[in-house]
This record gives sequence, structure tokens and C-alpha cells, in this order.
Amino acid sequence: MTKINETEQQVRIEGIDGNRNTVTMTADNIVICAAFESHQLDQRIFDCRKIRGQLSWFTPTVEQLAKLPKIPLKYSGYCARFNAQSGDDELNPVVVDKPYLLLGASFIRNDTSTDIRLEEHQISRDKLINAIPEMASIIPADTSLWQGRAGIRTQTPDYHPIVGQLANSQRIWTMSAMGAKGYALAPICAEALADIMLGSFAPLSEMMLARLSPIRTRLQTPLV
Repeated sequence: MTKINETEQQVRIEGIDGNRNTVTMTADNIVICAAFESHQLDQRIFDCRKIRGQLSWFTPTVEQLAKLPKIPLKYSGYCARFNAQSGDDELNPVVVDKPYLLLGASFIRNDTSTDIRLEEHQISRDKLINAIPEMASIIPADTSLWQGRAGIRTQTPDYHPIVGQLANSQRIWTMSAMGAKGYALAPICAEALADIMLGSFAPLSEMMLARLSPIRTRLQTPLV
């Protein structure tokens, strides 16, 4: 998407396809939900803090697997055992039905790169060892064969998501800034936004919706 033009009747969206041809489409409404890149699509959306996070995982040996925690653990980081499911290998370097231990996540401010870094594997290992020292003899010290995936958290000064209609707009909406809690916040935020757009009752109070508004006063606070 390269350009958005709003009229009283519709929104016109312009972009470039894979063959570098200009493509246009129209819609009654659009929702911009492109995380930290949302601001690039419409500068009325707050330019959020960007925080890189890398997940790490490795294949434990049979001996290690027997000693690993049976349930997910949360400390200054988190870890959880998992077996790769069908389809997981389409997105990540895993083998279906093979066991892994997942550790996460790094927390690097003002970094939007998504390359995989050995030093961030080490960060996640150190978090676990510092929290549970007895894991030092179980979690391999050599992280060079670990796999990973990195993404960018998008965060506001008050740590609340951005959900609602843009200033001076009738047809452009946004949902962004889920921070580190997207799995918990995104479903109810999406339901609330859909209800607002349809004129239905939202599952959040008016006070809470005001705290999520794209035009709330708190978003005028400079990021530090």
C-alpha cells in the first residue's frame, strides 16, 4: 500500500503488485493494522516505540528432555516445551513431530531488524539460568545450532493499544500497538473495533475505549 485517499463515499487504496504495477481498490472503510509501520501508512497514527524480540528454540537430547520442566515457566523471560505441528515448518525451521524447547524473548529498543542473532539466544538462556540456576547443567551452553524468529513489538507511552477511528476521518480506522501482549489483547480489541464500526455494543466500557482511542491526550507525550 502506497497511498490512501478518503472521500465522503469511499476510501481509495493504491499500491504496487509483485510485477511493480500500480493497483487500486476501493472500500467503504479500511482498518490499518500494520504494527509499527501503521504510522508510515497514515501519520495520524501515533509513531510508536519499536522493540525487537527474538524467540529461540533448540532440540533437546533424550536426556535433556527428561529433565526439562513439564509445564511452561514464566520468569523475567519464559520457556515452554513443544512438538512441532503440521504446517509449523512452513513458517519456521522446525521438523514436524520433533520436540523442542522454546525460550524468549529478547527486548531490544529502537531496532526493527528481524535477523537471527546468537547473542540474543544467549540472552534468553541467561534469563532462564538466572531464574533457575539448576537448569545450567541441562540447557546447552553452545547456542550456535539454536533456531529463532524475531518480530517487532509496538508500544505506546501508556502501554495501551491504539483502537478506533482516526482524527478527522469517517472511514479510516486503526488497530495497533499491542506491545508484548498481542495474543491476549488483539481478539477483544478486534471485536470492540468491529462493534464500533457496525454501531453495535462493544465489549469494553466507554472509559476503556477512551483509553484506547487513537486521539487520546496521552499519545501526545514524547517517547523516551
